[in-house]
Parts: sequence; C-alpha cells; structure tokens
Amino acid sequence: MADSPSALAEAWAKNWSQSQAAPWVALYTDSATYTDHAFCFKRSGRTSLTRHHEIWRESIPDFDMTIVHEWKLEGDRYTFRFRATGTFKKDLPQRKSTGKHFVMLGSVDFVVVEKEGKWFIDSVNEWYNPDFGEVSADDYRVISESS
Repeated sequence: MADSPSALAEAWAKNWSQSQAAPWVALYTDSATYTDHAFCFKRSGRTSLTRHHEIWRESIPDFDMTIVHEWKLEGDRYTFRFRATGTFKKDLPQRKSTGKHFVMLGSVDFVVVEKEGKWFIDSVNEWYNPDFGEVSADDYRVISESS
C-alpha cells in the first residue's frame, strides 16, 4: 500500500530490489494478478506472488530496479519504464542461468485501486527482454530506408 500511484510504483521497484518478499507482496490486493509477458505466465493471489518474488531473488540475488519514467494514465491505470541490473546466478524455471551481470529495460502497466486513502496494485502487466540484456538496445540492428 502507498499514499499515491506514483509512491506505489516507487515502492514496487524498491521492494523488487529487496530480498524479502513480504513488503513487495503487501503492495497488492488479495486477488491481484501478475502477468509476465517475457516468460508468458500469469500469477494470481499473494501466495503465488510471494513464490514469484522468491524464485526471482534466488536466481538473481543482487537484482536492482529503478524507475526511469512514469505516466498516470486514464482512470485506474499507471505505467512506467524501468532499468534493472543483476547477476543471473541460478536457473529460473524457464531459463538456464548464465552467471553474467546484466542491464535490462522494461515497462510495467498497473491497474491500481484505492482503499481508505491507500493505493494497492490489482494487476500488473510486465514486459522486458527475457535474454536479460545479452543484446543491449545499443546493439540493435538499425533498419532504415537505406538499409
């Protein structure tokens, strides 16, 4: 919970960067959903969200996320871009560990709800490159009229 959608986004990024799941999970409603479009899965409810945080932090124990830019959209929607870093030390369920340090960019869309003056996340849609920055945006192939 937080005092505003912006504070909620900041708390979400800050608590992804912490080893304990409880403060991150406390930001969600009881029935919240989390869709990770990079790995094509959806989690629902706090127990599943807790496990998601634990798996991620076990695999990338030095994971750190910061918000790069944020937008308040219409109604109950809130969107931001993030920058994340870490070292991929342990396999994820869908990906073998590389042992390498990475930098990745991504974006998140929240649906937020306000209850008694506090804001909570009701759903998350998250997009990022599942290769964790092995190909940086600076190395993207440029396609233009002359290519």
